[in-house]
Amino acid sequence: MRYCPSVNVLFLDGGDQGVGDRVWFAAYIFTLLSDNIQESFDSTPIKAMAAGLPVVASDWNGYRDTVQNGIDGILVPTWLPLPDSRSDLSLRIEDSLNNEDKDRAYNQYCGKVSQSTVVDVAAAAEAFATLVNDPELRRKMGDAGRARVRVRVRCDYYWQVIVCFYQDLWRDLANI
Repeated sequence: MRYCPSVNVLFLDGGDQGVGDRVWFAAYIFTLLSDNIQESFDSTPIKAMAAGLPVVASDWNGYRDTVQNGIDGILVPTWLPLPDSRSDLSLRIEDSLNNEDKDRAYNQYCGKVSQSTVVDVAAAAEAFATLVNDPELRRKMGDAGRARVRVRVRCDYYWQVIVCFYQDLWRDLANI
């Protein structure tokens, strides 16, 4: 508000399910520019697509599986330091640490990784400019997202299906 006084900002109670279900229809574009390794999958892009919104999201983890770049949204390039960049992002937790200290170490690790992650701001600005200036593209992407969610949610995002994927992963890891 301080930097954009002409922008009307409304704060709503996200804990009120009635508000959460209706608020999607007040938007033109949904965005989620995550830089967090804990954010491997989030259902909010799926909810936004179900509401007919084009999505602008970071090209990050599970968002690559939910948003089709150029079809139902735009993925913004996001990078971590390369392995040879001399940036140590490894997590070393001693077995002798108690659970509280292990949690603190993991939280510090997540913070360090987030601070080292780069979301391409110019690409994000370009994505927003493209969608703001092209209502037909917004409609086309929103329709594509809505259609995709109708098909994919039943196939890929029900917990019964997700648990099977996890069980397959656990078996593969056990074999390795």
